[in-house]
Amino acid sequence: MPILDSNDLIWYETDDGWKTVGAISGGSAVYATGVRDDYFYITKENRDKVLNGIIDNTLFRLEFHEYNLASRIVSLWRKIIVKDWESLYGVKPYGFETFVEYEEIDAVTQRVGSLYLADNWTRVGETSGNTKNHVGKGLTGGLHGNPFTRENVSKKIVFCKWINPFTEPQICEYKSSWRSQTPEEQQLAKERAAWRKLRTIESKAELKRVGVPSINIAIFPSYYPCLRYQEQ
Repeated sequence: MPILDSNDLIWYETDDGWKTVGAISGGSAVYATGVRDDYFYITKENRDKVLNGIIDNTLFRLEFHEYNLASRIVSLWRKIIVKDWESLYGVKPYGFETFVEYEEIDAVTQRVGSLYLADNWTRVGETSGNTKNHVGKGLTGGLHGNPFTRENVSKKIVFCKWINPFTEPQICEYKSSWRSQTPEEQQLAKERAAWRKLRTIESKAELKRVGVPSINIAIFPSYYPCLRYQEQ
């Protein structure tokens, strides 16, 4: 049985006992990509209001391979991160996205995202391999001598999944705290830091309950619903 700790490390009980076999994490959705936007009914008019309700599976690395283990881990991660996202940010997510690169594993096999299909995600299409940098959008992006730029990147396969029971995008009232400039932002930052501390304690207790060796665990602010970049 796989277990995720508060730092999104994957623990799995092998013949040699509990081992760290990989890592998985979630973050903010990309700003825009055509096939993802079509799937979730995102438009120019509603983008900034609904985008924070999508969680991007930004990282999934598995060093231990067993039949159906990868899809089981993704399924477990989805259940955990939905609760964490809402608890930490006050945003009820309605969907997931992920981008899988065309990366050769050997001469005849390619990484094609089969584990997401096994977890009932939908392959919605591919990116064109061109990205528009949105770093600092709403803050400094495109302003003060920092124009948006485009660059060629590797094409990616795009997988998406609605979170039951949603079938249409939801308006998300996300409040930022990372700058900690206003009294409200400072209070939110304190509350979110306290939440991360509590999740660390809970995670250590769960690992101890199942017999995983005691280790140092820390929660890092890896879930940031902010606008990142646009991939077409």
